[in-house]
Amino acid sequence: MQRSSRLVMITHEYAPFRGGIATYCEEVALAAHALGMKFEVWAPGTGKYAGATDCDSPFPVKRLAYGGRLTPTDLFRLMLEILRHRKLLDGATIYLPGIGSQIVFILLCAAGFFKKHLFVTTFHDVEPLRFGRNPLIRPLAPAFFKRAWKITTASKCAKERLAQSFMDNLAQRAAVAPCALKSGLKKAGGTLAAGREQSGTGKIKILTLARIHPRKGQLEVAHALGILPEETKKKIIWQLAGKGDGEYLREVLRIANENEVETELLGEISGDDMASVYAQCDIYAMTSREMRDSAEGFGMTYLEAAYFGKPTVGYRVGGVGEAVVDGQTGFLIEEGDRKGVAEAILRLANDPELRRKMGEAGKKHTGNFDWKKTAAILFE
Repeated sequence: MQRSSRLVMITHEYAPFRGGIATYCEEVALAAHALGMKFEVWAPGTGKYAGATDCDSPFPVKRLAYGGRLTPTDLFRLMLEILRHRKLLDGATIYLPGIGSQIVFILLCAAGFFKKHLFVTTFHDVEPLRFGRNPLIRPLAPAFFKRAWKITTASKCAKERLAQSFMDNLAQRAAVAPCALKSGLKKAGGTLAAGREQSGTGKIKILTLARIHPRKGQLEVAHALGILPEETKKKIIWQLAGKGDGEYLREVLRIANENEVETELLGEISGDDMASVYAQCDIYAMTSREMRDSAEGFGMTYLEAAYFGKPTVGYRVGGVGEAVVDGQTGFLIEEGDRKGVAEAILRLANDPELRRKMGEAGKKHTGNFDWKKTAAILFE
């Protein structure tokens, strides 16, 4: 069966929110449009999305009256919005890139709506596990995804998780449609890729750029840096970028201070400044952790740092191993092994040539990922 010429993405995360799924959705939409596909996006329009403007978008963006959260209230509001505008979906192939819209359409299709529509879906990591724990969704999900026109995952790891779930029979159908570099970063990267050689600060900069949250593992980095020899601590500075959980940030800073780790808080980094932040660091370290309902599906920031020629250090969790090639573009350590993280950072801090070689390999590795290829996997 052929998909219709019109594609409608319905997502619970989108710009201006800056998260992994939001970035995936925006980049896929831009790539599909660039490939000549008739593409439009339906996205949240209230709560943190109130006042969002899409005047620069090259394709239509319809803002719906819900806030994009995964709460029962917001999902119910999304369901009402879909039903209110369902006539606008006639003749379209519907793309569901995340768990929010997937839950809503599982319920709507079980109620008899959208019987003639084709669906494309993407699993980023733990969605099948969450469906399996939901007593309402679990019995309905297999039938919905079985009728999907195409099932995709954002990483090989997500496909493996699907194969280990109660919907394991879907894994053989799933195509991997991976993440890639943010288009804005790629444009900015040309003159900044040399980065650190031009900064001349004297200290080795170790960057962690992520949402401030226990899953991103900033506390693990703080503990690991505290293990470093005193002479190494004196020549490094830890740059902590991002915003989020204030209480967690205070605990991270407390540990760093107790361990006498010089720390520079960069706050939230705008898109315009992100390239220069990556370019002027020496090592990128983010020790993402697995949590019950959340995991690192891919780890775009590892790939971003690699594009600017920076070696990376992280835990071997989720899809991080697809963004970081262990021993070539950086080091992957078993989750929870803070001593191993410290040893990897120490090795890189003391070996400029190793940093250079891993940085070059990382930049080359980023060439394996392209949003247009991802869009083609999804929709062609």
